[in-house]
Amino acid sequence: MVTLKDIAAACGVSASTVSRALNGVETIKPDRANMIRAAAQHMGYTPNAVARALKTNRSWMIGVLYEGRITHPYFSLLIDAIRSSAEEEGFDLIFLSRSQQNGGMDYPNHALCRHMDGVVILYANVDADGVQRLLNGSIPVVSVDDCDRDCDVVMSDYRLGTRALVRSAVEKGHRRIAFVHGQMGYMTRQRLIGFREEMAANGLAVPEDFVRAAEFVNGERSAEAVRRLLALPHPPTCVLLPDDLSLLSAMRILRSEGIRVPQDVSCIGYDGIPLGQAASPRLTTYQQDVQALGEAVIQTILNAINDGAAHQTAARLIRGRLIPGETLGNPPII
Repeated sequence: MVTLKDIAAACGVSASTVSRALNGVETIKPDRANMIRAAAQHMGYTPNAVARALKTNRSWMIGVLYEGRITHPYFSLLIDAIRSSAEEEGFDLIFLSRSQQNGGMDYPNHALCRHMDGVVILYANVDADGVQRLLNGSIPVVSVDDCDRDCDVVMSDYRLGTRALVRSAVEKGHRRIAFVHGQMGYMTRQRLIGFREEMAANGLAVPEDFVRAAEFVNGERSAEAVRRLLALPHPPTCVLLPDDLSLLSAMRILRSEGIRVPQDVSCIGYDGIPLGQAASPRLTTYQQDVQALGEAVIQTILNAINDGAAHQTAARLIRGRLIPGETLGNPPII
């Protein structure tokens, strides 16, 4: 195993100089620091994680709490963005678990046992006892998309995103616009606020039956909601759906029933997943900026770690962008 002394001997410098070069201390001349780093890489030097943790009083591990299978494209992209940002700061990600393989430990105990420096809550039942104790514990926590808790929050600006989608429909000439939303929570409430705000800004009414409940990632429920909307005496010409996967599945179901998108009704998604842009017709949607979200999550965790007891929690909103597609057309001529 290559040590700092081995690298020092090869470079003709002291072990302390090697240590400073590898840790990015600015008192070393850039040329010398680059020479030492190149030698360390050539010799196959691997930092001792245990020694690093003892020296810095950190584990350099950040926990990720995600309950469920990582099958949704948005979450897989977001986790990858968080991982990349963490690695740039020298941290590794580890998924929190409460399985029997961990002795039946709950989330807070698992985080403490592994000496995690912070935890990111991506997808979990935040009202569950174990998650509540994690939120109220001593380890810094950043929640993604849940703004009803006393912790740092990083989330997409769902209100402005939904307003941009409604505006794009209005610009196409739509006046009867409906909204099919997912499960009620902070994110859905923000999207509903944005929907009503933009409709009001354009002088458009929102009939009570134009707002329908469905579920995220559930094309059957979304298709049923669209079907019921189109059966109204004065149906909408455009419908916002909970997410891109719901829209993709709903389009397939509706097409089998003779309902065409966008010829019979325009439909708009949310998330901006790559699959939606490979579909035919291409989805009109709002793309969440997963890279910016991932960077913001790690920077927020680092701020909390560095600030310690003086840290003040806050919410950070990240804007995305509208992606024009083919599922938003002109209103049908009646």
